[in-house]
Amino acid sequence: MSITCYTLPMELTHIFIEENQNRSVHYVLKHNLLLSRKQIRRLKINNSIFINEQPCTVKTLVSYGDKITVKLFEHRVTNNILSTNIPLDILYEDKYLLVINKPKNMLVHPVGKEIKNTLANGIKFYYEQQNIYMVARPIGRLDRNTTGVIIFAKNAYVHTIMANQLSLQSSTKQYLGIVNNIPNELEGIISLPIGRAKNSIIQRVIDDSGKISHTAYRVIATYTDSALVLFTLLTGRTHQIRVHAQASGNSLIGDTLYGHASLFIDRQALHSSCSTFIHPFTKEKIILRAKLPKDMKSLITHLR
Repeated sequence: MSITCYTLPMELTHIFIEENQNRSVHYVLKHNLLLSRKQIRRLKINNSIFINEQPCTVKTLVSYGDKITVKLFEHRVTNNILSTNIPLDILYEDKYLLVINKPKNMLVHPVGKEIKNTLANGIKFYYEQQNIYMVARPIGRLDRNTTGVIIFAKNAYVHTIMANQLSLQSSTKQYLGIVNNIPNELEGIISLPIGRAKNSIIQRVIDDSGKISHTAYRVIATYTDSALVLFTLLTGRTHQIRVHAQASGNSLIGDTLYGHASLFIDRQALHSSCSTFIHPFTKEKIILRAKLPKDMKSLITHLR
């Protein structure tokens, strides 16, 4: 058993009360404070590790009741991302996290020739207005034309903690999608491995040698020959929902990569509607929702 508390945003303190007396400081940093290898290396270089207020090394053994403290320094980051004044629909913000409702037709990060109209550009501008210089660190990604909730960490440590929640499935991401058929089963789990399509750096396919992928779904509403479906990601693969929807015979309306174009919507009808996670510092359960966008509401009107 162990107790972890957080004091200053960049100072972490762990009180060691495990029965095993042969743990090293390195063990505590890695397994209790969940610091990455790179972060531990920086702490060693900066001599920023302490036991009971005294400097120590990562090899130092800890005893019951010892207080291990580390001082993390978020280095001022310079990068080539341009600062662009893009309106941000902010759903939540504190010292550690920034959560945005992403619009359609927008990348999360610059790619290729698209260097100034991404969320990262807008976030950089937003930070600079507050004399803050940070990197936009997304927890997961959304496709260009998928709208909705996307979480950004404000420092490397918070990003590590949030990414760890994703890998341990202690956070949940849910999406609303409109599919072009009514599924035979109104609720279930699609479990099909996903791999990269041959001769494509973008498209994914069902591939027996691909990565294990699981998507839970539940039909929320049905229309004449389509349905509104709630998807819950149980794994996080590129284009997972889009590929699984196609494979089950119910591709997303408007998805030109995995289905067909639509007269009523100019993108795949997919929206990141809800993210649930444990706050990395307060340990509070956070539930954040983004309302269905206008184009998907309009599509539903045409389908009724």
